[in-house]
Amino acid sequence: MHIVVPTEIFGIILPLLLGVSFLLLVERKVMAFAQHQKGPDVAGLFGLLQPLADGLKIDSKITYFTK
Repeated sequence: MHIVVPTEIFGIILPLLLGVSFLLLVERKVMAFAQHQKGPDVAGLFGLLQPLADGLKIDSKITYFTK
């Protein structure tokens, strides 16, 4: 049996995650351009931290405890 080395896993997953995050940023830029808005440049350099800011905003709106 061959055990997968963690470097092989990172060699596959890391480029995939970076590609998806880049495509998400491009999609946001295109959508902002199509709607004639300034775009996702609010958080971080070139808007790179905007998805994290959006996630924190959504997380702050969630009610975890009910009465």
